[in-house]
Amino acid sequence: KATKKQQSQFLKWFQPILDALKQLGGSGKPREVSDKIAQNLVYDHFRKVASDRRMIQELSNHTCELYWHSDVLIEEKEQNDILCCAIESLSPQRKKTFVYCKLEGYSYQKASEVLGISQATINTHITHSFRLLKSYVLRNYC
Repeated sequence: KATKKQQSQFLKWFQPILDALKQLGGSGKPREVSDKIAQNLVYDHFRKVASDRRMIQELSNHTCELYWHSDVLIEEKEQNDILCCAIESLSPQRKKTFVYCKLEGYSYQKASEVLGISQATINTHITHSFRLLKSYVLRNYC
């Protein structure tokens, strides 16, 4: 009695012959059968090569996306670190005003009420803060 492994090996080698006979309508000369087997093996080979190429291309695309994504994350972190350092260089009142309005998104009117200063002063703080941040970045990172 044959084991499952032996049966599997037998089918692996005998299956191409069965396939060739089916394609030839069940009756074929040995030469026709061997030609059909060879033709099927060539087709199978090229199908596998095409499949492998598609898989390699897909892996390559995903790898490029991952590298690009990690580069973007690193760049964003570096930019965030630079911005944090620049904001830390502002005076306490300008820093508080800038963070409240530009990072937390509050209006100048709301900031004016909370901080107890006029909207004109808020505007002046924001304008000066942007100038100082720009000069800080240019001086330290460019």
